[in-house]
Amino acid sequence: MKKPTLCLIFGGKSPEYYVSLSSAYSVIKALEEKGYDLIKIGITRDGKWYLYTGENEKIANDTWHNGSIMPVLLDVSNGLLLVGKRKIKPDKIFPILHGENGEDGHASALCDMGGLPCAGTGMMPSALCMDKHLTKLVAREAGILVADWVSIARGEDKEGKISEIEEKIKYPAL
Repeated sequence: MKKPTLCLIFGGKSPEYYVSLSSAYSVIKALEEKGYDLIKIGITRDGKWYLYTGENEKIANDTWHNGSIMPVLLDVSNGLLLVGKRKIKPDKIFPILHGENGEDGHASALCDMGGLPCAGTGMMPSALCMDKHLTKLVAREAGILVADWVSIARGEDKEGKISEIEEKIKYPAL
């Protein structure tokens, strides 16, 4: 039986760009050893999508975008990846994207909109899990024991939260 053609997407506009490259390198090596046909799509830090056909080591050391690349367009109306005049319809999209614009639900949503089959959870669970405060609320509501926590929103005065942390969590706060 023929193994499915997997399209691995790595990189991206995220502070976790380098984590994605490291993960992608490991996953690509393992899947190639198992004999999978792989389509490698890299996203640069400024958001440009490229088909990558070079050596895997160049992904690991972040030189992949210096050669062996061709621009990629998504044809969301037909569930295709377009590379020049070539149309690619992978059996499964495997996003290896960390942080914002990847594991936060954006990649799943993009695949859903384009009719591209995507591995992993959908948009909503991915988005929920990126928000640790909401995740804990949902888990607690479902009857799952969750350790006490204090949420600090981006831009919020952290110093003002110290007394809440001391009251709610106690020392040593780990």
